[in-house]
Amino acid sequence: MDELNLIDVCQQIGSVAGSSYLFTAGLHRKLTAKNKPIGQLTVDELLAAINQYNDVFNCIDQHMAMRRKQKIFKILGE
Repeated sequence: MDELNLIDVCQQIGSVAGSSYLFTAGLHRKLTAKNKPIGQLTVDELLAAINQYNDVFNCIDQHMAMRRKQKIFKILGE
């Protein structure tokens, strides 16, 4: 691992602190489901979990945004 990789890893892990409660709560559930204390996860395991949950979270968030737009268009169309 070179210095740039170290910085990237730190940024990815640190970005969790700035995330919404919904994201951090869901990520916490995902991590605790591994039946391994968070402190015992490897950096690779932690990054993989963050990235996987981020993909799922973004997909759900986009779906919810689309449903909100559909509701607005339905209200405006009526």
